[in-house]
Amino acid sequence: MATIQRLLMAGLVLVSAGWLIGCSPIEPDQGSLPPLPPSNDLQLQTISTILSSPVFMTAPSGDSTRLFVVEQGGRIRIFDLTAGSLLTTSFLDISSLLSTGGERGLLGMAFDPQYATNRRFYVYYTNNGGDIVIARYLRNANAANSLDLILLGLGEDGHTASLFPGAPVLRDRQHLIAATQSPKDPPNRLTMTLAAINRASVILFLVAGAGKTGVVRAILDPKTEVERQLPASLVEPEEGRIVWFLDRAAAAELPIE
Repeated sequence: MATIQRLLMAGLVLVSAGWLIGCSPIEPDQGSLPPLPPSNDLQLQTISTILSSPVFMTAPSGDSTRLFVVEQGGRIRIFDLTAGSLLTTSFLDISSLLSTGGERGLLGMAFDPQYATNRRFYVYYTNNGGDIVIARYLRNANAANSLDLILLGLGEDGHTASLFPGAPVLRDRQHLIAATQSPKDPPNRLTMTLAAINRASVILFLVAGAGKTGVVRAILDPKTEVERQLPASLVEPEEGRIVWFLDRAAAAELPIE
């Protein structure tokens, strides 16, 4: 309840400030304002140029490795400060629940002070009817849907599990296991989806051989958007970590110092 009250108070302050500015009969004389003092402590830094209408940014208490960026269209994205990159998989996507445009859309979020243990967070948005909604979500509420450890291989075309480049199953965020088609025998397969894989606590890739040199470089040191969209590139744990076991031949093209 305290978190919801903070969101409502923040919204009230913003609305009140906007009303006062908008209704002020006197325009400030910009020429009379004193210059801003120089600062050596603060600086602007671009972290991503591919976000869509970002409106808010935050992080859970004690988490110094990630930034959670709210996009007005309905997604919450994670920026990995350690890797210096934006994760492909959204932390949350509620775009189908929203009305967007102007001052509507997904407008904010807040983590519960005890998020590390209770996994609760809150979002603030306008629904399809134009009503304001503050909703509470529970992250990974069903422990049966997450695994402690997954061991994966890597194909020369960038596939992993039975997730092949361009397959519709790559966009499946609703199921843990899905039917898919393979360009190799057997053609009809069942595979874990990215939604299931990315919930794991630890994901191990085991890759060996000179035949995998190029694709290992494409996954771990991508140069193009095509390489960033390879199935193995989309393996990005939501809360866990990835460990790669490579032999010398497979790692030959990596920029290792």
